[in-house]
Amino acid sequence: MQEREIERIGSSTTIPIDTRIISATNIPLRQLVQDGKFRSDLYFRLNVIKIRIPPLRERRSDIPLLIDHLLKQLNLRLNLQIPGITEETVERLMEYSWPGNVRELQNVLERAMNLAWFEPLEWKYFSDYFSHLDDPTALLAKPDAAWEPKKLSTLRQRKGAAEREMLVEALEIFHGNKTAVARELGISRTILYQKLHKYDLI
Repeated sequence: MQEREIERIGSSTTIPIDTRIISATNIPLRQLVQDGKFRSDLYFRLNVIKIRIPPLRERRSDIPLLIDHLLKQLNLRLNLQIPGITEETVERLMEYSWPGNVRELQNVLERAMNLAWFEPLEWKYFSDYFSHLDDPTALLAKPDAAWEPKKLSTLRQRKGAAEREMLVEALEIFHGNKTAVARELGISRTILYQKLHKYDLI
């Protein structure tokens, strides 16, 4: 990854590559690195730009759009012709916190579609699922406030923010040991100090 080169197993020929690695996790890798359960060198090579995808409970306004998309997708896959879903049902589904995120929403919809067969999806096809939760009332929350678009930052600003965050994390993990930070990030101490000055970290 660091040198952008690979070697096939059993070969001594080096092959240059030009690739990007996209990885995902639902576990905070930063904490795992601090606990010694995830390699710090791999973490810093992967953590170039961090993209946080909010859980479904933080973007409830997406739920109606996701339902429409999933209904079309599931109708095709299940060979069904569910004509739609009632407005009341959508509103009640938006009150749920969805700890399983989009996958749980898809499974709940698929379950209801198999019960409804060819009828519009009403709450009666969902109520049984929610009544069997350990504590259904604990999973309900008020819908979020109306969503407002945020002003987009430039690519340079985002790269700078990601680089600064990586430096902050590295300093925390190595308790301010700049030699260790420079080694793990694959840069010289001189460049490290330049970046620390640039982002007002020293």
